Parts: sequence; C-alpha cells; structure tokens
Amino acid sequence: MLAILMGLAVPSFSTLLSGWRRDSAVNDFMGDLQLARSTAIRTSRAVAMCVSSDATTCDASPSRNDWRQGWIVFSDLDGNNTRNNNEPFIVQRGPVIGLQRMDSSIAQGRLVFRSNGLLNSGSNTVSILANGASATSLVGVRITQAGRASLLKLGETSQ
Repeated sequence: MLAILMGLAVPSFSTLLSGWRRDSAVNDFMGDLQLARSTAIRTSRAVAMCVSSDATTCDASPSRNDWRQGWIVFSDLDGNNTRNNNEPFIVQRGPVIGLQRMDSSIAQGRLVFRSNGLLNSGSNTVSILANGASATSLVGVRITQAGRASLLKLGETSQ
C-alpha cells in the first residue's frame, strides 16, 4: 500500500518542484527587469541587462541567448551596451538550475533600458520551461518597448 501511495506522490511532487523552479526563475527575472528599468529612470542613465556566465561580463559566445547561464544588470555609463570595470553592478545572478529552456526572442541576449525607461530594442519575449515539464507549461516574460514586463502562458496558446 505504501508503494502505491509513493508511486502516486512522486510524480506529483516532481511536477510541483519543476513548477517552483520555473516560477522562481520568472520572479527573479521579472524583478531584475523592473529594477533595471526603475534604476534607468531614477538615475537618468542607460541600464543594461545581459546574459553572463561569469557574473562579471556580458557573454559573447554562441550560447549568449541562454539566460539560464545567469545575468548581470549594470549602469551603462558610456552607452556601449557592454560592462566596463568602472560601471557599477546593480544585480549579479548565477546560473539558474532546473530549467530546460530560458531564451529570448532576441539573439544577442541583452536588454538595454534608456534613461527614460524605454527598451532600446523593441518588444521581446523570454520563454521559460522547467526540466521535465510539458510544452503546455511554457511561460514567457514579455517586455514591451515601453519597458514593462508581463507574464504570458505560451504553452496554452500553442495547443
């Protein structure tokens, strides 16, 4: 009887755990987006958010669109969209575990907020899917050109 109960509980717990990991990544990402935008407005300076595997520089590798590696947010004092040693960090995030996908619709893996809070590149979506999850649980963080972030349920629309 215990084996039957365990057989029923383990898959449910696994699904619950993968959902927690996805939701945690979404919350961290959206929170850092909002912080980047508000900092750009507050300081009247551009703020950049980019994929970073070492938590100090923006990646230039072919996998730079993979936000699972981690990311940094920094004040872009010289406006070159790349972090230099004199540009202060706002956020440094390490690798995100438990996700099979966290990539954006922009190839460069970089979001830059102008001093007025507008996104430099136009609207973008970052798609997030937990390990072992079905495609129906795919979510997206949509960033409008106005710099506002919202959550989309992408998996439900793809059925």
